[in-house]
Amino acid sequence: MVERRSQPAALRDQLVRAQGRSEFVVVVFVDVRGFSRFSKVTESPDSAMFIKRFYSKLLEEYFPEACFCRPTGDGLMMIFRYDEESLPSVSQAVLASCVRCLSDFSMMFTSDPMINFEVPQNIGFGIARGTACCLHAGEESIDYSGHLLNLAQALLDLARPSGIVVDGGFRIEMFPEKLRRDFECQLVYIPAVAESEPVEVFVQKDFVRLPAKAHKPINEKPWKTHHSVVNIAQLGAIGDTYAVVLPSQVDAGEEINVTMVTPAMRNGREIKGFSVEHTFASFDLSNKPRRALVSLDLKKATALLEGNNVPIDCDVSFRIQYVASR
Repeated sequence: MVERRSQPAALRDQLVRAQGRSEFVVVVFVDVRGFSRFSKVTESPDSAMFIKRFYSKLLEEYFPEACFCRPTGDGLMMIFRYDEESLPSVSQAVLASCVRCLSDFSMMFTSDPMINFEVPQNIGFGIARGTACCLHAGEESIDYSGHLLNLAQALLDLARPSGIVVDGGFRIEMFPEKLRRDFECQLVYIPAVAESEPVEVFVQKDFVRLPAKAHKPINEKPWKTHHSVVNIAQLGAIGDTYAVVLPSQVDAGEEINVTMVTPAMRNGREIKGFSVEHTFASFDLSNKPRRALVSLDLKKATALLEGNNVPIDCDVSFRIQYVASR
């Protein structure tokens, strides 16, 4: 009988021999947008099969040069080593592969016989390069850590609803020349990374939409989110105005985001795991004692629902993001 050691036991053995070293690396975090919602409405074997096929596609067809990878639940962290000589080629190859993967993703599984169900349509990438600590046992890498990984993961969070965000320290001359015009430099504030002074990032145009708060210093004022869910049939009986009561007063000096979230439809049927968001450009806000009132014009909302053929028995959610007054 062949003795097999458990994964924790094997890791303990590695840690006994483990040492740390600093390496020059490109760090890439990739994430499937909407995977959490997708996994809630999809059978577990289907969601597991999708993420398995996605990982395989990434590592076999787009990033075979990765020297280390680690699953992050609904995406991957990938590491690419470089030195003085290989820096330009590694940097350009990684960026080109990210762009190609992003372009292919919506059609990536159409010919896969195991994926016969609706899957998420968007992915995001956060990319940074510099030095990171590699925990290794001999020639085997156990894990990576350091500020660079935190930065790349924070940039991934900015890459919404899809697209690529790259640390400004990556340097634009390290991009493939034909891709440089597709990115623009912006100054952003990042939680736990750049809270009082902004840092430069390269944002993929036509894909990434940075939130307004990314351009404001991060302070003690926490953003709050309030959801109000109502059935469309009930919405129609309310009238022309829908009032949402917030549990606290709103800081009138801060931005307020009001969004209507509806089911995504195709050929008159709801697409499981997907939604459509409509942002209200105008609304009325009034602070009351210990609370606030947001009033929305339902004529536009009703028109959007009818235009998207959302059935009357579905629910619609109004999401209000705001900063509460002290």
